Amino acid sequence: DERLTELGYTLSPEEKAKYFEQFKVLCDKKKVVTDTDIEALIENKLAEKTGKFKLVRFAVNSANFSTSSCVICLQNGEEEIEEVALGDGPIDAAFNAIDKITNAPPHTLENYSVQSVSDGNDALGEGVVKIKIGEKIITGRGLSTDIIEASILAYLNGVNRLLEMEEKAEI
Repeated sequence: DERLTELGYTLSPEEKAKYFEQFKVLCDKKKVVTDTDIEALIENKLAEKTGKFKLVRFAVNSANFSTSSCVICLQNGEEEIEEVALGDGPIDAAFNAIDKITNAPPHTLENYSVQSVSDGNDALGEGVVKIKIGEKIITGRGLSTDIIEASILAYLNGVNRLLEMEEKAEI
């Protein structure tokens, strides 16, 4: 509570409870959780609007001698939908599986990056994607200690935002 205030965040009791749960999960994954980790967690969740689809699980298979594949399971309301897709690498396969499940309108991936947002071997990775539809660019962000999961969350965040724009007839 005090640390959040010192970092400049004013959250409702509900938001604090939600972030505390995510903080505990992060504590289980990392030896030391820094202020940078806390800020990244909160900033990522503030940017990650509640979308239509949520990640349930994923499994990737990648090797230098075969085509990569990914199985993704997403939740839409109470329904869980699972698809498998191939790709030029594990990220491409994951993004292809998400596209199959969400049935998003035709779009292109303009940019994709992953970077560390904290220090150490157990650093948080942030995935950022830029998706283009028509003349619009949509940014998606994801955060995890697993860079493949961060990438999947970023793409899913972008696709959810794309679907939200489509529903509002903004594209």
